[in-house]
Amino acid sequence: MKKVEVNKDLCIACGSCMSQAKKVFGYGSDGLSEVKKEFISDDEKSAIFAMEGCPTNAITIEDVNEDEKENHEHDCSCACEEKCSCDHCECEHE
Repeated sequence: MKKVEVNKDLCIACGSCMSQAKKVFGYGSDGLSEVKKEFISDDEKSAIFAMEGCPTNAITIEDVNEDEKENHEHDCSCACEEKCSCDHCECEHE
């Protein structure tokens, strides 16, 4: 299992990550890339391609174990009004 993060200080909102991995990345309210799916499987190649193709190296993907995922405090702003594909949300948007 891997954890995906976007460094907003480095992101230039070019959209490269979203074109590679639409289920993992999206635009945030600030116009910059944000992670929609924070935890991915080890074989989710589209997110790896997005990280490798990011022109500013704003994306990091690190190995984590199941305990780290379960202990992660989730702060989802979905409130069932927007699309949400995070692993923690009980909503069924897609």
